[in-house]
Amino acid sequence: MSDETTDDEKVFFTLALVEQCVRNTSLEDLHAGMSPGSMTGVFSDVKVVTPRGEIPWNRVSRIPMTK
Repeated sequence: MSDETTDDEKVFFTLALVEQCVRNTSLEDLHAGMSPGSMTGVFSDVKVVTPRGEIPWNRVSRIPMTK
């Protein structure tokens, strides 16, 4: 960008870049879905129940496995 680029143009470019590079991609899926709640506030009381058993929240992967 040139030195003559206005702040509005910079904002528009930044938002367009974010939309194309982050939103509407598989990265957006990492933020999708329900979020757990915690009575303690530190999530030590949260667990994930799976067919293979329970997983404590601090051991849960945040990146989903693909098929």
